[in-house]
Amino acid sequence: MTLHTFELDVDSLLSEEDKIEIIKDEYRKVIRQVVNVDKERIFSNDAYHVVQKLVDEVFGEDLNEILVEKVKNIIKDLSSYTVFKKQDAWERDESKGWGYLQAAIESQEQAIHSRVQEIVENYLTTEVQEDTIHQLAQDAVYRVIQDRLIGKENK
Repeated sequence: MTLHTFELDVDSLLSEEDKIEIIKDEYRKVIRQVVNVDKERIFSNDAYHVVQKLVDEVFGEDLNEILVEKVKNIIKDLSSYTVFKKQDAWERDESKGWGYLQAAIESQEQAIHSRVQEIVENYLTTEVQEDTIHQLAQDAVYRVIQDRLIGKENK
């Protein structure tokens, strides 16, 4: 198989206007293909830009103050669940409040340890005292019942 080559003088076949028209037609074809393939993304992006400009026009310089007030109101209504949200099974990030809470707890580790130790010591002391009093009361009741049923002289 033999390849043949030939030269073609486009300038002698087409006028400048024809060349420009061909270029415009081809450019339109490419743009249509791109738009048809990715039109959802293109329109969504354009819509966001239009809305962003409208928001800027409507709110102007007041937008910052409005947002600050809105954030303050949202913060007032937050629940402890929202503020102290741990990372969950769906790998959503933990809230900043959760991180702050963990840091605060870690910074107070010694105080927490001391308080737990104090509670344990008081609990054990209180429990021992209550157990001793309870046991003495049981012994006294037992003796009274035994004395009444059996009698003192049968001991």
